[in-house]
Amino acid sequence: MDNEPDFNDVVFDNIFRDYYKSLRAYAFRYVGDLFAAEDIVQDVFFQLWEKRNELQKINSIRSYLFTSVFNKASNYSKHRKIVEKYKSGSKSAFSELEDYYHQQINDVTESILALELEHRIAEIINDFPEQCKNVFLLSREKGLKNQEIADKLGVSIKAVEKQITKALMIMRENLKDYLLFILAIISFKI
Repeated sequence: MDNEPDFNDVVFDNIFRDYYKSLRAYAFRYVGDLFAAEDIVQDVFFQLWEKRNELQKINSIRSYLFTSVFNKASNYSKHRKIVEKYKSGSKSAFSELEDYYHQQINDVTESILALELEHRIAEIINDFPEQCKNVFLLSREKGLKNQEIADKLGVSIKAVEKQITKALMIMRENLKDYLLFILAIISFKI
């Protein structure tokens, strides 16, 4: 161990001071990133400290340190290349898959909320007064004009207009909580 009998704090500090800068520069040549180079060298010194009881078997601390830094720098570079390859090669496929799932979730959520809204509208229409319900259904579901509704029900056009206005006011009042949902659907479709 470079003729050092004991591996204590003082010996470790001396080795650290003697080799840290040159090891960092050596690691930097391989990884091209100062922070990564510092991490690599610190890992090597940490391992050195952990293995301090086995270091009498090492002929040269210098060779051990530089070899360890080289190995860690090589592993770091390989790992970084794999990550870059994954990011560049799979990102578009991953993004497409992620977009697809988000769209599916949005479609299902939108469908559920639309069914809920449809159910609520049916409940509201069902609760209309009889004359109001008949006029509204003939207007909206059958698509009849006000005059056709008046003739069919034997009432005046004014009565038909009054019932449609009443129905729309009731709808507006009962569906105000759904307004944000309706606006959200419209904005997503645009």
